[in-house]
Amino acid sequence: MRKLMMWVTLAIVLTVVNYNIIVKETSIKKGQKVIMRLAPVDPRSLIQGDYMILQNAIERKLRYSKLPQSGKIVITLDKDGVAQYQRIFKNDPLKKGELLLSFKNTKRISFGAESFFFQEGTAKVYEAARYSVLMVDDQGNSVLTSLLDDNFKKLGDSALPKGK
Repeated sequence: MRKLMMWVTLAIVLTVVNYNIIVKETSIKKGQKVIMRLAPVDPRSLIQGDYMILQNAIERKLRYSKLPQSGKIVITLDKDGVAQYQRIFKNDPLKKGELLLSFKNTKRISFGAESFFFQEGTAKVYEAARYSVLMVDDQGNSVLTSLLDDNFKKLGDSALPKGK
């Protein structure tokens, strides 16, 4: 009986993990590219390794709003593809050009991309980050794919050793 419970538990865990992977991969392949302006924060944490804590400008706009623990906001994209906050989504129909973006409201507002990990020794490259790139699906779920500088140039590719 114990072995059966162990196998059932393992099957459930693997099913959930694989489902989440499939959802994220689908968002990356079929999602809408959304660029989020970053708000300045410490470039990295020395205690926890090489990564950046990301905070988006939209998060700062919403910081003092009375928001539920989770939900969605409505955004539009400007001519450069940068997200512009419109309103809290209340199951109203979306207008042309509007997208949903899911959030969680815990100690801070999160769009699912709170940190960006990078290869050790490449921190200088990411100090120029001014935008994050999210792939957002129709339900508003997002996946962080890269960081951009002021000129919308992707950061990091040239910082990696050849062959990686």
